[in-house]
Amino acid sequence: MISAEYSIAIARPVDEVFAFVADILANEAKWHTDVVEVIRPVSGEAIELGSSIVWVIDFMGRSEYTAEVTAFEPNRRIEITGREGPMKPTLNQRFESVDGTTRYTRQLDMPTEGIFRIMEPLFRVTGVARKRQVRFAQNLKNLLEN
Repeated sequence: MISAEYSIAIARPVDEVFAFVADILANEAKWHTDVVEVIRPVSGEAIELGSSIVWVIDFMGRSEYTAEVTAFEPNRRIEITGREGPMKPTLNQRFESVDGTTRYTRQLDMPTEGIFRIMEPLFRVTGVARKRQVRFAQNLKNLLEN
């Protein structure tokens, strides 16, 4: 299992940060640089608990993934779990109001299978998973604060 977590303070109210992140179809590719595009929701129009999303990810090659929203608590938490694709990570995004700002936390847990199991020690030594979470969170902060 590869795990990484990172928190950052964003100088915007929690409801604004949550609304931006929750609008996956319109906004995900703007700040999550592994996401080439979010193709469509598989079920329903809005992102909510149980929604399935198809997106194209460019990480170690371009692949199409299907993920499910496995937790959705407005202004508190969004969890997305990969269901189909080469990797099946769980991304837990938490939002906490702190003195008018938002503490945004990204936690990635990715089970390793096949080639990824062999590469797991390299991921750990280089810290690549954490570095990516830091970059995505900083992209979000820069986009929302500027």
